[in-house]
Amino acid sequence: MEALQSVLPSGSEIKGVEPMTHKAEAAQSRGLDVTNDYLRAGQFQADFISNIDVFSHIPDYHAFLQTVVTNLKPGGQVVIETGNAADVGERKLLPNELGLPDHLVFAGKSTMARYFREAGLEVIETTEERFDTATQMAKNAIKVLLGRPAVVRLPYTSTYRQLIFRAKLI
Repeated sequence: MEALQSVLPSGSEIKGVEPMTHKAEAAQSRGLDVTNDYLRAGQFQADFISNIDVFSHIPDYHAFLQTVVTNLKPGGQVVIETGNAADVGERKLLPNELGLPDHLVFAGKSTMARYFREAGLEVIETTEERFDTATQMAKNAIKVLLGRPAVVRLPYTSTYRQLIFRAKLI
């Protein structure tokens, strides 16, 4: 939300919905307009909605995306970021821990395309970003040294990517 404030035209209304109380309160303490609630159907009408690293935390994303769509104005857009873990194949090819049980489901391009289509959304842009960089390997090495769970793998060897989709309401 803070990043959006720096790039959107003056007077743009930016609102957040966060079900975790401590996260909502932390955002509110920084002056952000965040409601401590679950997203509900028809809760507001927005030109643009983002879900960054939300997909894998929602047990029924199909139903959740339907709820997102009810909050879009005609022609509204969504940006959804998730990984392509379902496309990678073998677990050993993933560059990081799965984060279980916090991460419930995993997707890939075809899974997300189906979700968008069934929700009445048309994908207008897809971006793929590497996750297995030298920086990520260094971060994971530090986690291991601190006794935290992490996987240290050679960088630039995984087919895992962060996927960023931009789609519009049809």
